[in-house]
Amino acid sequence: MCSSDLVGALACVLFIGTAHSIGLAATCALFYYAFTNASARLLVAAQRSWPARTSCFGLGFSVLIGMTMPAADLLIALGVSGVALLAGPLVSRLPARR
Repeated sequence: MCSSDLVGALACVLFIGTAHSIGLAATCALFYYAFTNASARLLVAAQRSWPARTSCFGLGFSVLIGMTMPAADLLIALGVSGVALLAGPLVSRLPARR
């Protein structure tokens, strides 16, 4: 865990409280697993170690559990995903540290 992750987690706990922070973390983890399972579905058979239906089940299960999360947590997780999607190309253009 890097220091920016620790600062973000601390800010989250301070602003919205411990219980809501845990729910938000769980929602973000479900987003991560849903996207991971969606990308695993696109692998060709030679690159997979599990059948494609396993990733389909994981994607569906992540979405199903995600639908039970509070709407505010879903919107925040969606916002974080959108910011990451927009920031990715910008960060990739930065020169590498040596």
